[in-house]
Amino acid sequence: MAGKPVMIFFNTDDVIAGSGGLEATRLALNQDRQKARATGAGELLIGVRTSPRASDPAFQKKYAQCGFDFLTTYHNADDGRVTAGANDYADLLTGDLKAWNDISAHTSLPFVPTVGTGYDMRPWAMDHPKTPASDYWYTGVTPEKIGEHLREGIGWSKANNDKVLGNLLLMYAWNENGEGAWLTPTKSEGSARLEAVRKVLNREASNRNPRSGQRNLGRDCARGFLTGSAGKSNKMRFIQNPTC
Repeated sequence: MAGKPVMIFFNTDDVIAGSGGLEATRLALNQDRQKARATGAGELLIGVRTSPRASDPAFQKKYAQCGFDFLTTYHNADDGRVTAGANDYADLLTGDLKAWNDISAHTSLPFVPTVGTGYDMRPWAMDHPKTPASDYWYTGVTPEKIGEHLREGIGWSKANNDKVLGNLLLMYAWNENGEGAWLTPTKSEGSARLEAVRKVLNREASNRNPRSGQRNLGRDCARGFLTGSAGKSNKMRFIQNPTC
């Protein structure tokens, strides 16, 4: 982001415990930053996955004490759960908004919102019988609705730019197909989800630069700023091109 590499820890509390506590974690993160500078990578931004815990603001405070740069979430499906069994995708959007508001209101650290593209662990659980699926899932997900939710996420980030880290936005997920969340092309939908994302970015880019003419700024932003992160996160990372 803004020329700085970004790293996000998934199992945050395990990182703290494995490092030997809050102060030891702070020292370890500083070593990581020094190594990044030494290799010419620049100033490393280090984030952590968290959960709302709005009733316990101290839960977020410990991450600031460790020296992390920002907070985010993996997904917010639990926050949108209304009932066991099928839940509408609109409920997931409500859960996302709840998480965005609750976390950003109870931390001194910048926050990066995550936009959900669905959640349904049943396919994944079929291949992992010792790990049961969640007792709920979401239905009614369409490329168009994903695009609408992405617009909501961008709008929320703009309205809360004093709380958000730069113009960084995450999407769950790039290829969590077994968990019911993906952007990758599929046999059933083709590239419709990516096309919906492109449409939103094109419109956003046009609003930011109305004199852009016929240039496909959404495509250019996508080429430069849509990257699937490796490892557990499996997200798409969206960084809106400041030149758009």
